[in-house]
Amino acid sequence: MRRNKMKLLVCSTLLLAIANLGEAKTSSPPPKVVCYYNSASHTRDGQGKYSLPDLEAAMPYCTHVMYGYAAIDEKFKKLIPLNENFDVTRQHYKQVVGLRERLNNKYTKPKFMLSVGGGADVSGEDDEKNIQYRDLLESSALRTTFINSAYEMVKKYGFEGIDLAWEFPETKAKKVRSKIGSFFHSLKTKVLGPSVIDKKAEEHREQFIALVRELKRTFAMDNLLVSITVLPNVNSTVYYDPKLLAPHVDFVNLMAYDFYTPQRNPEEADYTSPIFELVDRRFDENVDFQVNYWLRNGAPSHKIILGIPTFGRAWKMNEDSNKNGIPPLTVDGSAEQGPKR
Repeated sequence: MRRNKMKLLVCSTLLLAIANLGEAKTSSPPPKVVCYYNSASHTRDGQGKYSLPDLEAAMPYCTHVMYGYAAIDEKFKKLIPLNENFDVTRQHYKQVVGLRERLNNKYTKPKFMLSVGGGADVSGEDDEKNIQYRDLLESSALRTTFINSAYEMVKKYGFEGIDLAWEFPETKAKKVRSKIGSFFHSLKTKVLGPSVIDKKAEEHREQFIALVRELKRTFAMDNLLVSITVLPNVNSTVYYDPKLLAPHVDFVNLMAYDFYTPQRNPEEADYTSPIFELVDRRFDENVDFQVNYWLRNGAPSHKIILGIPTFGRAWKMNEDSNKNGIPPLTVDGSAEQGPKR
């Protein structure tokens, strides 16, 4: 049991480097295994509870460890701990980063980085959801405030870099419609065009490039790392310019999973992380698109890290679920969670 627990590592995700087949071996850095540590996992019960000894046991397998997550202050747009009582008062930042010295003679020491956002820093609803992430981008002064606070926080607690798991607006979840409903929806889309999620999307795309460029300039002075994490259900073609971002980041993490979840899609169960595009799904809800979008638009392959889900999602099936046995299936919301191991 202990052996299996160690293999599953830090949280429910391992990030593995894409093989760099197109470049000379001598020009490529060593592969990366980026592990995300969900600091909130200490609140779980039973075998799902994840504590510091569990994290230490995972260290032989990780080249980088992301501490998830930090937040953005809604008023001042500074970087702040998401759970100040646990992270700072109870010194969990210090304890996690302190593993670096304890590992000195055991393993190759991983880099400890602080991840921002990650879908954990949630505020507001609908158009106002996580609006602080967009407000920050729109002001050069607020970007500077954020960068300065991020630098101070990373240095203060001993992290070796920062990861921007930026909370851009998500694409709309697929709705289950009748044949008539699908017809009228298709007609409406043809006449009016697709619904607009973010009216300032192009501006936010350019402003995010500016943020990353300015952040890297500041962090590079102390050899601190900067990475980006692309969250599930964020349209990469809208918000990310690989060619302009790649020179200013050390690597890019693609969370190419959770395209369908019981919370996002309570009426329909589907593949959560398909490798290739499926019929009647969004063009970008698959691993192949997520990886190739970055590669084909100027990002070097050695900077692309693919997120692999090592967990399952459970829906509650009903009498209509097994008509053909092939997803998507009609369901009745989320099933009861099983034990976390």
